[in-house]
Amino acid sequence: MFEAITRLDFAILDWIQSNIKCAFLDVLASCWRFFGEAGIFWIAIAIGLMITKKYRKLGVTLALSFAIGALTVNLGLKPLVGRVRPYDINTGINVLIPHLSDYSFPSGHTLICAEAAAVLWHFDRRFGIPAAICAVIMAFSRVYLYVHYPSDVLVGLILGAVNGIIAISAVNAIWKRRGFFTKTNQDLSNGN
Repeated sequence: MFEAITRLDFAILDWIQSNIKCAFLDVLASCWRFFGEAGIFWIAIAIGLMITKKYRKLGVTLALSFAIGALTVNLGLKPLVGRVRPYDINTGINVLIPHLSDYSFPSGHTLICAEAAAVLWHFDRRFGIPAAICAVIMAFSRVYLYVHYPSDVLVGLILGAVNGIIAISAVNAIWKRRGFFTKTNQDLSNGN
């Protein structure tokens, strides 16, 4: 089954290279990768949100989602599966970005964008819709750049959504238990 998935992956990758590749998309995909590079863009947004009282819960939820992704994917799945990148197998492709040192499965860039999209969609669709579009563009760009297989980005999207949902549930439970959005026990006992 894994061989069949890999054959389909390469069929899609090679079709994109033969039929869609163009100078405009070369530039777009090469630049778009920075939205996922080491998660810096999204982590900065999470930190910025955490320091504001109004959006603290959103920032904490984003940060937890990213932490779950780093643990499960970067420290778990990537080394466990050890899938080499498509350009390491098809060496005839001119890769537009520097070769990467980690494994291919699943796509970490796609993962963090999908985590952000899931969390932002839950809190405010005005932010969630652009984040979801960003995640889809990221998924396409990773395949377009020939650094990930389509199955890598598909799993990245799914795991990102799942991590976002887990983080939302966990933070909601913690927030409710700790009384972040209600009066504290001390406030209630003082009659405030």
